[in-house]
Amino acid sequence: MTTNILDKLKVKEEEMEAVVREARKKAVSMKDEALRRASEIKEDALKEIDKAVGEIASREEEELLRIVREIEGKARKEAGELKDKAALRMDEAVRKVMEIVAEAACDKGDDEGPDNRAKKPSR
Repeated sequence: MTTNILDKLKVKEEEMEAVVREARKKAVSMKDEALRRASEIKEDALKEIDKAVGEIASREEEELLRIVREIEGKARKEAGELKDKAALRMDEAVRKVMEIVAEAACDKGDDEGPDNRAKKPSR
């Protein structure tokens, strides 16, 4: 009878060990599946982050290009205005030089009248 009980206990122990082994296999399988799934989630998240970063970079680049175009436009406008001012000043300078040359050409050397100023003695 004790051998019968011992045999039954031995069978029960083997059954329990089999259950434990099966539970360990399932635990390993669950762990592997969880790791695989976590890796997939991480990969998907990284793809989403890369996509978001790309979109942000694209928007930033577009904004910078808009600012560059705006600055370029202002610079061209200012350059045009400066060129126009320079042309007006050049015209004014030419006009003044022409007046001086004309006055000098009309100067008779006597003191009668504004166009007839005394000539400076030449050396």
